[in-house]
Amino acid sequence: MMRFHFEEVKMKSVLKLEVVVILIAAVLLIYVLMISPIVGVADNGDFYRIMTPAGLSYLTDNHNEIFFGHMHRLFGVKNVLWGGGDFISAQILPMKAAILLNNLVSGKGVFDIRFLAFIYSVIFLAAIYLVIKFAKDKMKAYGLILAGLMVLIFFDVGYISYFNSFYGEAASYVFFFLMTGAALYLFKQKSLSTRALTAFFAASILFVCAKEQNSPLGIMIALYAIGLLRLKKDKPWKRAIAIGTSLILIVSGILYITIPKEIRMINQYHTVFFGILKDSPTPEQDLKDLGLKKELAVLQGTTYYDTAAPIKQGDPFLQKEFYDKINYAKILGFYLSHPKRLAEKMEITAKNAFTIRQGYLGNYEKEEGMAYGKMSGAFSLWSSFKKSVFPASLLFLLVFYGIFLLVLLMQYIKSQNLREHLFLEFLGVIALMGAIQFIVPMIGDGEGDLSKHLFMFNVCFDLMFVVSIMWILNSAFKMLRILKDNIKNTGNPFLRLNNIKDPN
Repeated sequence: MMRFHFEEVKMKSVLKLEVVVILIAAVLLIYVLMISPIVGVADNGDFYRIMTPAGLSYLTDNHNEIFFGHMHRLFGVKNVLWGGGDFISAQILPMKAAILLNNLVSGKGVFDIRFLAFIYSVIFLAAIYLVIKFAKDKMKAYGLILAGLMVLIFFDVGYISYFNSFYGEAASYVFFFLMTGAALYLFKQKSLSTRALTAFFAASILFVCAKEQNSPLGIMIALYAIGLLRLKKDKPWKRAIAIGTSLILIVSGILYITIPKEIRMINQYHTVFFGILKDSPTPEQDLKDLGLKKELAVLQGTTYYDTAAPIKQGDPFLQKEFYDKINYAKILGFYLSHPKRLAEKMEITAKNAFTIRQGYLGNYEKEEGMAYGKMSGAFSLWSSFKKSVFPASLLFLLVFYGIFLLVLLMQYIKSQNLREHLFLEFLGVIALMGAIQFIVPMIGDGEGDLSKHLFMFNVCFDLMFVVSIMWILNSAFKMLRILKDNIKNTGNPFLRLNNIKDPN
């Protein structure tokens, strides 16, 4: 992996690389998200989960206008402070901040979603600033390449278009990078402070709480944080880590336990009938293995929202024979006892792995005169390249992950620097988080909105890709420097490479 120098870097120039990048990125965000025609993501039916506690409502009751084809810019404001609802998410914080800012600027009654995009953009720019500032190499060329990759990949419209929406992906995205930036800031500090440690824990908690799908990741982050005890031995440091890790584990547990009943029902239904049973040659046997009645096989391949399903959602039989009996322990047990079926489902997941943008969700307002479901082509180079060029196969992902983790291990063994060890461990955590986010969607929600649920997998994969490119460039430049020095000093470019002494 890319070798980082962890001493504090002082820049004399006012126009630092990270400042220039942030200014360019800010212009890009304004152009895509703020200036008409603005780009966002249409509602697939999930917005109500956060709109209710946020105190927002649609300005129309027309079902055909609300969902899928067009994004919405304006919403009614019911309650500025709290709108009720039982959905818990850190996403409510930027949303409430946006609503308050909206009301200060434009008056009460109507909310413009661009204020939410503004809040997300500020958080994201701050996070990217930290990542570039503390991850760039001393060599100017490295920093420029890193900055270029960060802008090309992570400011792609497939990612930032979520800022103009109420999906949890936006909050997960900005808080993930805030956590990463805070970690790098912590590693780079010359004199460690509990303030930097607290910032890392705060960003981590926000990330874990941004979306229920992130709750399993809290365990990994907490385990990683325990390793930070190696940096300092004083009581305040130990106390801060004990409190921080405990809070991460507590909020992860609360987030999972308090997932609304309806969402659990939707996920379980899709996991079984639109996951395990979908395309299964033996649906009745599968149900038997899950401890369910074979009569449920008529629901094979249906979704929770399928109005033509043979057994309706309100049928007491479905509640008694399915919802009261199914749980994720049985589902996981099924896949573990049927490894071939698991591999088949993971192959299906891999085929959806690199689709960042959802083709069935429009990006534009209806008022702009755009066609139903039309998607923006602005700044979509990375998402288009990734979908069309990267091999969407399980084998490719296994090879990529295998090489990444192997090189990571080699660098870890080679290094004697504790802070670099912690940095490499953090990269390992990101890789494992990506792997979990690759597996969980199929097991937790079947094939329903599969590519959308792979959002955080894509973020982790893309960050691993950037690190891999930087490592390759670092190794190549290092090799070139050796060749150049050998030619200059000995006339033999391969002398040092082969450990052969100069005969003269």
